[in-house]
Amino acid sequence: MRMLRIALTSLTTRWPSLLGAFLALALGVAMTAVMLLGLAAALDAPPGGGELVSLVAALGTAGGVSAFVSAFVVASTYSYAVVRRRREFGLLRSAGATRAQVRRTVLAEALLLGAVASATGCLLGRLGAPALVRWLSGVGMAPPGFAPSGSAWPLHAAFWTGLLVALGGVAVAARRAGRV
Repeated sequence: MRMLRIALTSLTTRWPSLLGAFLALALGVAMTAVMLLGLAAALDAPPGGGELVSLVAALGTAGGVSAFVSAFVVASTYSYAVVRRRREFGLLRSAGATRAQVRRTVLAEALLLGAVASATGCLLGRLGAPALVRWLSGVGMAPPGFAPSGSAWPLHAAFWTGLLVALGGVAVAARRAGRV
């Protein structure tokens, strides 16, 4: 519990150094949510011609790429943050913190940041989905009358994907922090 308090304090004092990770994760989750909302609508639509097949392919590819890119940005941002905090982790270790406690502190920071960024991304995705659908209809990739899905599962999937991306991106940095 003490390490969670340290992680929360660290997030509130060092937020500028993690702003890039927050933005990358929030925008990645927003893109994933928008793509999943579009995919859910395309899968619920009556079978059409090749228009829906190309739409599903484009939305799936864009969602995968956004999750992939945000994972790399989060990982590199946290790696940089751990290198900058080497002295702090050394002080924690000399004060009696174990490697596992330091690792858990970094993972707790990622979990807190990931939860807030994922929730923000889901909100942005829900707000941005209608604009994407209008654009897709305007360029002829989506059939007329195509609307984003009202289902909740795309937002749940985007949220949990964001948390997994945050924790996965930080795993190596947390291990490195524990070895200080």
